[in-house]
Amino acid sequence: SQSLNFAVSAAFLATLARHEGIGPYLTPSFKRHLEAARMHLTKDAGMFLEFSAMNPAFPAALEEFGKVLAEIDSGRLNEIAVEAAAWYRAPTDPNPN
Repeated sequence: SQSLNFAVSAAFLATLARHEGIGPYLTPSFKRHLEAARMHLTKDAGMFLEFSAMNPAFPAALEEFGKVLAEIDSGRLNEIAVEAAAWYRAPTDPNPN
């Protein structure tokens, strides 16, 4: 999960760097996420790169992540969000609402 989190951080920042006009549309929560991503790619990059290189499950996780992004791109964002929220709440969340 740490390797995937690092890869997502790199993807977020690379996407923003390639689409500079998106800045005015960033929400406060997304700006907080970007600050965490910046720390991943600067202060903690060596650690995350080492984790990723040593993690035999990382390539499969990236492949699955790519499949999920393709599903979202094909118009399934709502379904993916509902599925993810249901998984996250199951059965340990005492306040499912």
